[in-house]
Amino acid sequence: MRRIALALTITIGLIGCSDDAATGTDSFVAKDGSVAKDIAGKVDSKGQKADSKAANVFSIPLANVTTTAKFYTHKTKTNVDVKFFAVMGSDGAPHVAFDACDVCYKAKLGYKQLGTVMQCRNCGRKFPINSIGTKNKGGGCWPGFVPKTVTKTSVQILHKDIATGAKYF
Repeated sequence: MRRIALALTITIGLIGCSDDAATGTDSFVAKDGSVAKDIAGKVDSKGQKADSKAANVFSIPLANVTTTAKFYTHKTKTNVDVKFFAVMGSDGAPHVAFDACDVCYKAKLGYKQLGTVMQCRNCGRKFPINSIGTKNKGGGCWPGFVPKTVTKTSVQILHKDIATGAKYF
């Protein structure tokens, strides 16, 4: 059943969160079909209990973070679909941001990738991927900041940090 649901999600190109009853985890499927796991105090894909330190964490395998941005959606406890993306910069580091900017979020248009930059679909401003993933220091249009931790194998984002993006959506 799980394979059918995942295949259907990939086939029709949806972005979203689906409950994986087989492992007790939530899966976040990007447009390209890659999957990030919610490892919040549940079991991992090998049936092992997730480390308690990982409770309330979304984990995107580093192997899935490429130079092509992958967009994810997470439904918060307050029923808001929070969208974010992950992309590998030319600096060799993963960069994560909300798919909304600090100023243009009301237009609900998000970003698109143009080579090594992400472009706001509302105002057209372009941001080098290597600069994404920092707090907005100057005001104005800027990709919404998502705090993250990078391990040897994954990018980890706390549930509560994703939920802070609800204001954009």
